[in-house]
Amino acid sequence: MVRRKRGSKRFLNKRSENGPCKPVEQKANRKTLPVKGADLTDTDMLDRRDLQEYAANTHMRTLKVIFGLVCLVAALPLGLFAWECFLASNYAGELLLKFVPAAFTLGLICIGFFLISRRCSVISTRAKTGIVIFFGLLVVSPALLDIHIRHERKILQTRAQNFLLRPIPKLLIPNSEGEVGGYYVDTNAGIANGVFGYSRVLIERYANKGRIRWSAAIQGEFACTGDNCLNPNISAEVTTNEEVRHYSAESHAILAKEWRMGFWQWIEDSIEMKAKIPEIEEEDQYNGWIDQLGGTWTNENFETMTISNNGTFSARWVSPVGTNIFKGTELFIGGASTLRVIRDTQSHILQDGDEKNIRILHVDAYNLIYELDGQTNSMKR
Repeated sequence: MVRRKRGSKRFLNKRSENGPCKPVEQKANRKTLPVKGADLTDTDMLDRRDLQEYAANTHMRTLKVIFGLVCLVAALPLGLFAWECFLASNYAGELLLKFVPAAFTLGLICIGFFLISRRCSVISTRAKTGIVIFFGLLVVSPALLDIHIRHERKILQTRAQNFLLRPIPKLLIPNSEGEVGGYYVDTNAGIANGVFGYSRVLIERYANKGRIRWSAAIQGEFACTGDNCLNPNISAEVTTNEEVRHYSAESHAILAKEWRMGFWQWIEDSIEMKAKIPEIEEEDQYNGWIDQLGGTWTNENFETMTISNNGTFSARWVSPVGTNIFKGTELFIGGASTLRVIRDTQSHILQDGDEKNIRILHVDAYNLIYELDGQTNSMKR
């Protein structure tokens, strides 16, 4: 007969001193949430802290990913701006703008990938300090640059105003025959044929408006200025005069500064996110006026006026003397909304070399209202 040990498991399950043995209940090794209203033990408090810490870590990981994505998205427009600065600074000679926007772009990309890759890790204090310093510079630098550009623009405007107050050298003033250094100055032949060409126009523009930004019209005016800011047809006897040379050198220096300021004006407008650019609006307005004026206009007297986009002008007006055919050239002055016509054929209205200013009061696709010699006239098409 096999004897069972009293301490064996089968023996305990069969009998005990008080009767049959019941299986021993094993406690589940799981954490239970405290019941509301019950007393919280130290273990329950630890469980709640673990849950709160887990929720906080999950929230922090989400914030890191979101902030990292924001950095990467913000790097896209800043990268385009950096590329434009890199190309334009080559032209303007501003080396600083070649690398600073690019460095900020690279910094945003690095921070974005760093936050996403370290979303499950604790960021060190040194890394946090570096990120704070970087974003501080990213915010402060454009503001300081904008203030500096405005200050430089004000200095250049004052310089241009002082230059216009200087007396023009006597050798550059046309004589009784209208000549300067053997060159006949035809005041009716356009600005480019004057003594100073477009150089004085550009200086006057900046002295009055205090800003300049590159546009097609302004770049064309700069391209027409000579090396000494004088008409190239003027003889060397005049241009080599000491007083004229000093005057031309100051004019050339101001124009060179204005050309560089055109680049910085673009930077300032970009920082301030300016939507309406005065120089571009003027050019669009000018082109819009030309497009609207172009064509043949008539009135009830069967008079006609043809304005073309290539600079030629012709008109057929009826006067008490008879029908007058007028042909010549035109120059549209956008700021004054005036069409200046210059006669180049015989006319009863204009004498040789004279000009007429037609002030445009209203123009649309079908109606033209203008003022000529103090009288308001209207035409249709």
